[in-house]
Formats: sequence, structure tokens, C-alpha cells
Amino acid sequence: MDKLTRKLNSDDQCCDRRRRLAQALCLSNDMLMAAQVGDWVRVTGLDEQRSLLLTDDVFEVDVADSPLVAEAIGALVKVNHEITSLAADLRNTLQAEFHAGMMQHEASKNYAAVAAAY
Repeated sequence: MDKLTRKLNSDDQCCDRRRRLAQALCLSNDMLMAAQVGDWVRVTGLDEQRSLLLTDDVFEVDVADSPLVAEAIGALVKVNHEITSLAADLRNTLQAEFHAGMMQHEASKNYAAVAAAY
């Protein structure tokens, strides 16, 4: 992604849209790193910053920039997929832990009821 970011910023006359797209890619990478260590508060904050950069006009490009912007969009989609996958894994883990806790609570309650009956 660093190589792509450098390409987006390479021209002396690099337009504002390409700079914002490059910044969005950097934020996306930061989001992925935060997600990998479980810092979901940071992911949320970075996503809010990134959303401000990814306005509709960012994707309006000259024909000459089309391949570069397409590559950037592909990179954004890939990182978003990785972050979503990490979030889904965490959700599944939390659901399993919650279910196990509920089962343990139910078992404890049943054992207490049986013990009280004797």
C-alpha cells in the first residue's frame, strides 16, 4: 500500500483528490493495524477521519488517472474486507463466550435448585 500511496502523490501537480485518496489509504492501513490488536475505538475514530476524505469527488478522475484510482479502490476494498473479517471473528468469539456464560449461569442455577431441594 505504501507504494500505491507514493504513486498517488508522485506528480508535482498531484491533484487534491489523489492526495485525499492517498491519505485515506494510509488511514485504512492504520485501521487494519488497530483492528489486528483489538483497538476498535481507534478503528472507529480512524474510520470517521477516512470518511471525511472519501467524498464522491475523490473518485472522479481523469482518464490518465483511472488505472491508479482503480488500484487504490481495490486496495481500500481489500483492507475493508480484512477489517470486516476481524470484526466478524471478534463478534463470533464474543457470542460464543456469552453463550458459554449463559449456559454456566443456567447450570449453576439448576444445581442450586437441586441442592435447595435436599
